[in-house]
Amino acid sequence: MTKIDLKNVAPKVVYVPPKILLYGRNGIGKSTFALKAPSPIFVDLDENIYELPCTSNKTLKIPINNYDDVINFLGVLFNQDHDFKTVVIDSLSSLEKLIMDKAVKTTNGITSFADFNYGKGHLKTMCFWEDFFQKIKNLWKYKKMIVIFLAHHKEKKEENLTGASYSQYQINLQDRASELLRNWCSCVLFADDEVIIGDEKSKTLNSTRIIRTDGGLTFLAKNTYKLPPKISLDWDELAQHVQKYYQQFNYPTEPTNITKQELQEELKTEQTEKGK
Repeated sequence: MTKIDLKNVAPKVVYVPPKILLYGRNGIGKSTFALKAPSPIFVDLDENIYELPCTSNKTLKIPINNYDDVINFLGVLFNQDHDFKTVVIDSLSSLEKLIMDKAVKTTNGITSFADFNYGKGHLKTMCFWEDFFQKIKNLWKYKKMIVIFLAHHKEKKEENLTGASYSQYQINLQDRASELLRNWCSCVLFADDEVIIGDEKSKTLNSTRIIRTDGGLTFLAKNTYKLPPKISLDWDELAQHVQKYYQQFNYPTEPTNITKQELQEELKTEQTEKGK
């Protein structure tokens, strides 16, 4: 075991690639936001980004028809050397459907998800969510890739034990999967339309697309970068805030992709540490 000296230890910030979950209504511009991230590759599950100039499993002619195809594609990203710096899951909502199908196909006596007893179906899906989550963590930890999860939103009524109940915008996933991913992400961001009311004479209404970064009663959100409560729905603006956060600690924010040999060394070191 490595000897650790705890004397005169100073607080330290360690840069890690951002882990972002962005959710909001269909068509608000989530995929366009992710497109501006550094060298992105999309796991295209919604099949609605054909018009965007991006690299995806579709442009690489790698079909994804089920959950196993998703896992295999993430394995390709992990095992091969490449120049991609961001992996985009577009979207978690579509991934959930593939996971539900996988749960049905791997359960005897079940022909549809509705056949599961109450709550049992979503419990069954968690082993697949956790497997997917581990593959994503490997890309983030060992390949140093930024992770962007895109998801749709839902409105859910929340009970307040000390006051009135309220409606809240949340991620359109079953609760256990949503919690698993939210807890890991450095940012959970809500893409929203901010309505701007004109003067009394014109009575005009305009809107702008924004990201809400700090949660409240009406929506879920969080961040670890001390972001303003709202910013433009624009990757460049978010990146500037993240860079500013790390600059105050004089820490670089441009990790380099590692080679296959370096990856093998990291994995070997981790396995050795686990064996001690």
